[in-house]
Amino acid sequence: MGPYGPVQHKTLDGKCPSSAYFIIFTLHALVVSHGNLQPTAWTSWYEFYFDVVMPGRFVWKIRDLHRQYGPIVRITPWEVHVNDVEFLDEIYAPSFRRRDKYAHQTKSLPVPLSVGGTLQHDLHRKRREALNPFFSKKSVQSLEPIITAKAAQLYELFHNHAKTGDPINLSDVYFAFSNE
Repeated sequence: MGPYGPVQHKTLDGKCPSSAYFIIFTLHALVVSHGNLQPTAWTSWYEFYFDVVMPGRFVWKIRDLHRQYGPIVRITPWEVHVNDVEFLDEIYAPSFRRRDKYAHQTKSLPVPLSVGGTLQHDLHRKRREALNPFFSKKSVQSLEPIITAKAAQLYELFHNHAKTGDPINLSDVYFAFSNE
């Protein structure tokens, strides 16, 4: 049974062209779910091309796709990208809404026992609760003088390099600033 009734498509020789039907149905589903058929909806090779062959260009390609197709674009057959502030509450749902993480997104973090690598909502919540004291208002405010001093140090570095015209390795700066 297909989504539009019984699937009984037969060729002239009486055989069911299941692979052809699957391809056509998949393409049709992609068009129906979004209203048009974007090349990104066919395969993840599109993302690979703009991230690996044209290093780091995928984020800019997504921007172009939004300009062409609107606030919601399909970037792979199983992912959509949303550029709409009205949709933020749906994506970043309140904590009382149960929501498991998308397993594909956590593959880049190969630490399954970590808070960030936890897929199940309830287990993630338990692990995150252990970190809550570190993110309390009092705890964050106690770090303000340290962060202010480091920001002043970073400003001084930029200012000195601007005077001399020497380039700054921003990877080193980011590493140093975020690890202290």
